[in-house]
Amino acid sequence: MSYIGIDIGTTTISGLLVEGESGRELKRETVANSAKLPADAPWKCLQDPQKIWEICRQMIETFSAQSPEPVEGIGFTGQMHGILYLDKEGKPCSELISWQDERANQPCGEGLTYSQKIARLSGYAVATGCGLATLFYDTVNRRIPPNAAKICTITDFAAMKAAGRKTPLTHVSNAASLGMFSLEQMAFDRQKIQGLGVDPGLLPEVTDEEQVIGYTREGIAVCVAIGDNQASFLGAVGQGADTLINIGTGSQISKLIDRPVFKEGLECRPYLDHKYLIVGSSLCGGSSYNLLMRFFVQAGELLSAGCGKDVMRRMDRAAEEAENSGLVPLKVDTRFRGTREHPEKRGSISNIQWDNFTVGNLCLSFLQGICEELYEFYERMGDGQDQDFYVASGNAVRNGGILRRSLQKIFRAPIRIPRNAEEAAFGAAMLAFCCTGKRSWQEVRGKIRYLKEESCL
Repeated sequence: MSYIGIDIGTTTISGLLVEGESGRELKRETVANSAKLPADAPWKCLQDPQKIWEICRQMIETFSAQSPEPVEGIGFTGQMHGILYLDKEGKPCSELISWQDERANQPCGEGLTYSQKIARLSGYAVATGCGLATLFYDTVNRRIPPNAAKICTITDFAAMKAAGRKTPLTHVSNAASLGMFSLEQMAFDRQKIQGLGVDPGLLPEVTDEEQVIGYTREGIAVCVAIGDNQASFLGAVGQGADTLINIGTGSQISKLIDRPVFKEGLECRPYLDHKYLIVGSSLCGGSSYNLLMRFFVQAGELLSAGCGKDVMRRMDRAAEEAENSGLVPLKVDTRFRGTREHPEKRGSISNIQWDNFTVGNLCLSFLQGICEELYEFYERMGDGQDQDFYVASGNAVRNGGILRRSLQKIFRAPIRIPRNAEEAAFGAAMLAFCCTGKRSWQEVRGKIRYLKEESCL
């Protein structure tokens, strides 16, 4: 049997057709998420949910027609935090207000933003872009559509449409991303939410079970949607590992744990089968290297030389030369956008000596700074024991040998990269495989395969 996994990203929508028993990828498709809508304020980020669903529907039809064997299940994952409003028939009565939306960062009086007002009134920290912050803003400003019956994430909506349902069913991994969610009760804190003046009746039904929520008209089982962090972990971390490093525009490190753990600077998220992920997220991450590239481009323009093409590739080569030069490393703190708990923090470049302030050493030290911030998160998480190996994902890791070597040096263990580049879509497909009763998610870990990597230690 074959299974379809769809990852609804902010800029792209990716899908995989997977052979269930072997975990072998049969087909892959990635298309632009062209659903962005114009907004009447620069801080609003809106998308068209119907257009997103249409892309998903066409992808399902294409994979079903191309599959060499019957498709038994469909799984969805994708961007969390954002919400749309549904009417009683399950039809959208609003745009998708995405995780990038800044309405809850607008002033709310008393020198507070809407997000800060939530924290003062409820004790919950809910960042702008998260569903409950959006819902609070819309409640205060009377922007909730009059026919709204429920809110849900875009992946809940897609799964609901595929299954022919009229009401969404939200997995705890998505529900927790909306904010004001109790991990102890595995439910929204309805009392605190009502205390904000928000109607708790708008909240979706929540499940902590991985289950089939319905069937397509062709009889294909549709699995409850899960968060993209959780799907990526399922699709990337095989047997013998419990930690996933992801470096893209941002970066994060996720570790599998058995019970909720709350530590400063880290987030605890529901996973599968009543387990959890403890997560450290960098606000800059891989974009730090882009910041340095922009500096080099501007310097080239200033000198009337221009930088031409492939600037980042040349930066990598310079970093590799510095790696073998024996120069004393620079110390780069890449927290240029602060941290979630300390947004006022800023990055720095230090340990500059007369002979070590070179282009190559600067490039190398930026990459090491990205990795060191993640390792600081890891040290806060765990039991103080390093792993036999760590799993890493993201194009920055796949395409950059020097970044992989930097990770291995700082984490003091080999780095393994999943063979399947669409980890979240693969995880969604494998969850559908599990939900149809074929295997447990623990057994799915045995299907993960890694690229052959030479040891760089």
